[in-house]
Amino acid sequence: MGLKEFDLYFSEIYKDRWPTLKPLLRHQNRIEFYLKPPFSKVSDFKKHTAGVSIPRNSEDLLSYYALDPASVLVANLLPVDSSEKVLDMCAAPGGKSLVLFSKMKKESVLFCNEISSGRREALKKVLQNYISLSDREGRVWIKGLDGAQYGLKQPESFDQILLDAPCSGEAHLLENAEEMSHWSIKRSLGLSIKQYSLLSSAWTALKPGGHILYSTCSISPYENDGVIQKLLKKKKDQVEIIKPELEIEPEWTQHGLQYLPDRSGMGPMYACLIRKKAN
Repeated sequence: MGLKEFDLYFSEIYKDRWPTLKPLLRHQNRIEFYLKPPFSKVSDFKKHTAGVSIPRNSEDLLSYYALDPASVLVANLLPVDSSEKVLDMCAAPGGKSLVLFSKMKKESVLFCNEISSGRREALKKVLQNYISLSDREGRVWIKGLDGAQYGLKQPESFDQILLDAPCSGEAHLLENAEEMSHWSIKRSLGLSIKQYSLLSSAWTALKPGGHILYSTCSISPYENDGVIQKLLKKKKDQVEIIKPELEIEPEWTQHGLQYLPDRSGMGPMYACLIRKKAN
């Protein structure tokens, strides 16, 4: 399969939108931003100008992080403000971890997990470059576990969990002809199985009353609402889907929300905020 089948499949999903949406998915056709700490509001964005050096503060920390606005809006949905123990299950490259950490109280702890050693090193550098050693010490932990094992090894251990799941990343595929040549619907279905495994693990690792924020940068329903539908089928009345208020109105899907660049100028980004009802 490949680009032809890719176009056919997403044309059936997005219909008349697809000819406009497809070119806007390419990164070079979208606006990038530098986000200045505290990484919390879309109003904090500064438009990126090519060639401008990134300013540093007095502690020699980087002051701006390049992040799509939709990523900030979505990361802000997880209510970490009063939480003691937070897990970012698939944390690399680290932008959403910065958003979460900036909202957490000083006594709370953030566990940033990444199974890939290469991506974990990149995550480590981001956290070191943007959070001072005194702030990180005892509060930010980098782990390299298989996210699918958290539920078995640490059941009901975390107050809040961000699962920014590995996904098809169609925007990246459009910029990589070799990767696109391997695209198929089966690939997306295969990823949805892995994504549900991670979500199921996060569910077990979450304390009753806590929240999971499930997100992807995919535009495939299999990897978005389809994964949430599996959780609803398995856990039934234990699951509460939260419809949050957002600074910028998203498009609402069956179970979650998404930002797509043809209508919002940002994304693609899908998210669903889930609450685990107390026993």
